[in-house]
Amino acid sequence: AGEAVRRFEAMLAADVTPDIVAFTAVIRSSAKSGDMTTAIAFLERSIALQVAPDEICYNTIIDGHARQGDRAGASQWLANMSNVGLTPTVSSYNA
Repeated sequence: AGEAVRRFEAMLAADVTPDIVAFTAVIRSSAKSGDMTTAIAFLERSIALQVAPDEICYNTIIDGHARQGDRAGASQWLANMSNVGLTPTVSSYNA
């Protein structure tokens, strides 16, 4: 996850505006390494920068919680996904 975060920060330093693909890469890398704090922080950062997270971002957060055995966290992010107007997919429920 550290490398993805470093590349993301380098992109910002070069005055490149990140898109949802860049955010998804960091969110996925962080979640896969078990760093849900960073994964969630980048999802929230995307919102702050007006880059709307998509189903892939939310599914990645849901999956990260599920992999850690955190059913409550996974359920909360599934609800968050619905609350922002995104429709959960089969992948959302299979996380």
